[in-house]
Amino acid sequence: MADETAAQAGSTGGAGGTGGGGDGFDLRGYGSKKATADGLTDNWTDAVAALSEGGVERHVRERLNDPKAADDIAEIAKDKSVSEDTRLFRVILRLDPREDAEFMGYEPNEGGLSELAAEVDGPFPTWSATGALRIMYTDRVLSLYADAAKTPRFHELDERWHEEFETWGRLVGRSRDAGGPDVFAGSAWRTRAKILRGLLDTKDEEPLRLRAHEATKKPTVVEWTSDAAPIDRAGIGTLLACADLEDAADIYDAARRVEHKSAASRRRRGILSGVVIVALLVGVVVGIIAFTSTNATLGAFKTGSPTPSATVATSIDPSTAAVIGTDIVQQATPLLQSPEDGAPVVQQLAKGDRLYRISGDTHGFYFVKSSKDQKVTGWVAKSTLTEICPLQCG
Repeated sequence: MADETAAQAGSTGGAGGTGGGGDGFDLRGYGSKKATADGLTDNWTDAVAALSEGGVERHVRERLNDPKAADDIAEIAKDKSVSEDTRLFRVILRLDPREDAEFMGYEPNEGGLSELAAEVDGPFPTWSATGALRIMYTDRVLSLYADAAKTPRFHELDERWHEEFETWGRLVGRSRDAGGPDVFAGSAWRTRAKILRGLLDTKDEEPLRLRAHEATKKPTVVEWTSDAAPIDRAGIGTLLACADLEDAADIYDAARRVEHKSAASRRRRGILSGVVIVALLVGVVVGIIAFTSTNATLGAFKTGSPTPSATVATSIDPSTAAVIGTDIVQQATPLLQSPEDGAPVVQQLAKGDRLYRISGDTHGFYFVKSSKDQKVTGWVAKSTLTEICPLQCG
């Protein structure tokens, strides 16, 4: 998936002119709020920079002479709980709350959202599309748009999108919890696109329902989805979860069969070993009795203490370790010295911090290094992270 920098399209713009933003982008050319909103939309990258540098606020206050709108824009620009792109979109809607607004080049209507979801769910999703979808989901952009443009159907769509994805995540998480494949980690963002696409266009719902029916013929899938809605009445999140769990169940069941065979083999070897040990003990006892019957004194048996086997210490060198994923911190959380709750804190991480993952799951923690200073390393709870890229991004 696209990384934080790529998804926030305005992160590379520089300042230019009175309005700020970059070469060729000058807010002084826009003499109304609608024209300013259009200019910000058409020059998204430079507009993000202009907003963060205070250029948009100054333009509205000094050029458009609208201190109330300028004060609102100043408040929006200070809101660090959402991305820079979302802050710019809120400003655009504050200046011109129209239905045909655009977010990062995509119109938040049925056609634009279908196009975005299809691109992310396609074979070669672009970073701009994946970044737009990620921010749209994380910052609930559709609800912001619905409230500003007075289009309640998109608020309902946003709620369904999140509810269906949470259902999918809860159900496919059963595979990981049971020791099977981690379906969530491998397809979470693409599934968000599938769900949005399915909510907008239901033509593929029946084939998906048939796949889910076939999947629930497997006992393991039935066990993992026992609390889900019946397939005939299930939403797209449940249908996708059942379909996605089919292959995971096959892998899990195959591993369990191998494990059971190994356990049975170990039991058989244990029984045989027990018989041999009993026979040896009987032979030793008989030998001792025979020896003591012909000797007055029995020599002492000497036994040596076993030498404990050495443990092989393992370590990860952060400077050379391969990055296996890029994650974003979803809530303030500590960076720890060891993978356990209560371990000494290296530093506090803020929401939105980007981390490079250099280890797999260890007791629910990942070993990471900071994208800001790669000498800063430590352990962080995986539940506080969201993967945005399966390698080093940005």
